[in-house]
Amino acid sequence: MEEGFINIRGKNIWYGVFGKEKEGTPMLVVHGGPGFCSVIESGDDLSEDRPVYMYDQLGSLRSDKADSIEEYTTDYFVEELDEVRKALGLYKVVLMGTSWGGGLVSKYMLDKNPEGVSALVLNSPFLSARFFEEDVERNMKRLPEKARETIERLEKEGNYGEEYQGAIMEYYKVYGCRKRPVPEMVMKMMMTANYDVYGKLQGPSEIKLSGDLRDFNLLPELGKLKVPVLLVSGDNDEIAVESMRAYQLAIPDSRLAIIPDAGHLNAIEQPEYFKAIVNQFTKRF
Repeated sequence: MEEGFINIRGKNIWYGVFGKEKEGTPMLVVHGGPGFCSVIESGDDLSEDRPVYMYDQLGSLRSDKADSIEEYTTDYFVEELDEVRKALGLYKVVLMGTSWGGGLVSKYMLDKNPEGVSALVLNSPFLSARFFEEDVERNMKRLPEKARETIERLEKEGNYGEEYQGAIMEYYKVYGCRKRPVPEMVMKMMMTANYDVYGKLQGPSEIKLSGDLRDFNLLPELGKLKVPVLLVSGDNDEIAVESMRAYQLAIPDSRLAIIPDAGHLNAIEQPEYFKAIVNQFTKRF
């Protein structure tokens, strides 16, 4: 992997690239979180025929942090994506976003209407706060009773400390990453996340959407996406299959792939499935 930094508004933003010499249309991978980091291994998996670029958003692992937490906004991250793309010379590109990154890529397309984007891959994307909260409600009903009651009690108390984080792990085990033992890259991602960014935009946990994204809703605009879109999800994803199907129906030129025995981190849990699905879709761009 070749890596370096891009200066955006006086901050160093890390990027990496696999297969830079390859001739296929480059792919730019946008990570989730918010406040998490690029999963380097996924770039290597997808770079057989094309260069695969990735970057860590402001505040994330290898990039600088903002001077103020108030600088972490959806509008900033849209502009950052645009600047990264320009700096790397990705005039023709396939964009792939995971979770929050899928929402960010979609908002970038809708806000900027950029030229040169050949296709989108949206992996378990966060596209609608309302759908997300409905999915959480549905998923919570299937948790063990003790974990569910503990989470609900502590949320009412506004107590998001150690007991809450322990209980919420039951949710993550079912809908986050189902693979056992938990892959080392997942542990690293969780331990190196910037929870200031996460809290500002998401909230205290994956099921408590109380940050700036609580009003996020791209669903009414998804029909304006003009490029082919691949939606990917795990069959036990925290983003429910019902929501993914609704997103597919809203996007004119789209298809949906559901990966078996996988949660929200399906690309890590079932890498061979994910690689085959993405490569099959992107080989014509």
